[in-house]
Amino acid sequence: MLKCRMDVLNDYLRKHVHENDPNGSKIKITKAMDKVAPLHLKDLGMMYDAMGETCSYINEIFNYQILMTLASTFTYVLATISSSLQYLRTPNKASETLTMIVMWCMKCICTVTTMCLGCDKLASARNDTKVLVNDIIMDYERPPQTRLLAKAFMELTKTWRMKISVYDMFFVDITLILKFISVATTYLIVIIQISHFIK
Repeated sequence: MLKCRMDVLNDYLRKHVHENDPNGSKIKITKAMDKVAPLHLKDLGMMYDAMGETCSYINEIFNYQILMTLASTFTYVLATISSSLQYLRTPNKASETLTMIVMWCMKCICTVTTMCLGCDKLASARNDTKVLVNDIIMDYERPPQTRLLAKAFMELTKTWRMKISVYDMFFVDITLILKFISVATTYLIVIIQISHFIK
């Protein structure tokens, strides 16, 4: 929901960036923008501030749930790895338990991946907002008042980063998946080494 609102905000900012364009370059304007009166930078800044507060509240409310989702996914991955090693040694046993664990593991991994991709798209939309506001600031042909409003808007983008974190320990974005895979691979190596000693 926040990402969709951020896209609408970016459409309005693109309209502001290209309103003084001498080439008259065409920009993508949604149907909703045609029906609404043009918004000033101050209004857009207030919209961004409201979205930043909403993102902060979402982060505070779902910190524990995100942490538990990541912890359970990591636990299922480790259980799958250790169970796989156990069942590889005894192939005559039924593998129904292993199949169930693998299915739970894949479900949890899909949940984490979807969450990371959604949060990464929101952060990417915020970066687009920052670039568009910077374009307004760097246009010296604009009135000084407009550039001052754009500078205030830029301060808002620095204040509200639009990133979801888990108790400020790490951010939930696309890099979290890579870190997750890296840690799981390290534990795979450790479990394989320990399993050789247990023989």
